[in-house]
Amino acid sequence: MTMAPRYRLFLASLRQRIPEISPAQAFHWIREGRGICIDLRHPRQWIAGHLPKAIHLEFGQFPGEVESKISKGETPVLCYSRVGDRSLLAADLLVQMGFATAHSLAGGWEAWHKAGLPVEPGVFPVCRRPDERLAGLAQLPHLIDSIRQFSTGFAPSIAPFVRKEDRALMEFLCVDPQTMEQIVLSADSDADVVIQLRRALGPSWPSDHAIREFNLRALQRRKPPEPTDDP
Repeated sequence: MTMAPRYRLFLASLRQRIPEISPAQAFHWIREGRGICIDLRHPRQWIAGHLPKAIHLEFGQFPGEVESKISKGETPVLCYSRVGDRSLLAADLLVQMGFATAHSLAGGWEAWHKAGLPVEPGVFPVCRRPDERLAGLAQLPHLIDSIRQFSTGFAPSIAPFVRKEDRALMEFLCVDPQTMEQIVLSADSDADVVIQLRRALGPSWPSDHAIREFNLRALQRRKPPEPTDDP
């Protein structure tokens, strides 16, 4: 994909004020424990492999969650993305938020991998609880996490693996598993998943009343059966 000229110029301006370090420099930076390394890529990319000692914070969630992951102070931060563009944006944001020092990995993950430097495998994130809600819908955060787990290259499709409660949500929304998988994997954040779902469903997006009814049924399905007295 060809980069838009204005965006290219904007990135060039960021490089004037955000220090970029090479993969070799980053390797020594990490080995010597000079600061915190943040992986901004998609969860499935993180799971497939990441820089040693890095923490994961997806780019779409970065602005709202970075302060819950790391505290402001003098500790330097190294950001990296797939090719090193989004990491420039994230590092610039950190500086504006008052973090002392923020770097970007030049060339991103692709440059690190091409250099043959050490890689750590990721672990599957824990799925959120089924009763957690997104856009008012119970089970939706759990379904998103399930899709991200099973679509990391270890399984061809999530369709055979999702729980019956997840399937019930897709049936309620009238979305087939393949479409749901495509939406989740192309989205940068949970909010983007909701935007794409609303766009796909259009006027078929369920009403607040229908969502409340679905949540009530979902809750009832998860309740343990009432104990019965033996005759």
